[in-house]
Amino acid sequence: MTKARMTESLVADLADRLSASTGETVAPIESNTPGSVLRRAREARGQSIDDVAQVIRFGPRQIEALERDDYASLPGVTVARGLVRNYARFLKLDPAPLLAQLE
Repeated sequence: MTKARMTESLVADLADRLSASTGETVAPIESNTPGSVLRRAREARGQSIDDVAQVIRFGPRQIEALERDDYASLPGVTVARGLVRNYARFLKLDPAPLLAQLE
């Protein structure tokens, strides 16, 4: 499990515990990792992972791994950076801030 995924899991667990103890619903905190930013932008445009895969010519599994910030599942740093860059451009996002987070 990646550090970002572990953090999201811990935050979700804390929110669940707080909700259970107080009876109030706690909204989850949105992550701003490269994968979560790309996923939210894709969803906002109403596009599926398959739509993205057809255009940027990466496999759906690679795109899913990126959206989970699971860089260990990608073939290497160069591929991860290229995927982030192409995916961001496809979504009309500036890739520079996302690429800076990968370093």
